[in-house]
Amino acid sequence: YDGAQIIEVLSENVDERYLGYLESMEIPYIFAGETEIDVELALHTLAVHGINTLLLEGGSIVNGYFERADVIDELSLVVAPIIADAEDKPLFMASSVSDFELKEIKQYNSVVWMNYVRKI
Repeated sequence: YDGAQIIEVLSENVDERYLGYLESMEIPYIFAGETEIDVELALHTLAVHGINTLLLEGGSIVNGYFERADVIDELSLVVAPIIADAEDKPLFMASSVSDFELKEIKQYNSVVWMNYVRKI
């Protein structure tokens, strides 16, 4: 990630074994919410530490929290010719409708990368 810092955003009900794993890998983390991610608290905590730009790479549940908080301003999507597993989750769990417009598209062999920005 070209020198970018990885920071896990967690709720307080996280399994202690996972915290041990993060610590053993020297991955910093913050708590933002008791049982669910409080996006406003997470963004405030990160901003206090000088972090104002994020690359969100959570799973569908975390992605959904940030999407429902209406704080995602850009999407970068990759489409590859791979069939998903029946138990795979959507990109944004329990999301609301958001409107984005295509900014850029590139093809790399059989893979397509699309960059979208939030419609104003």
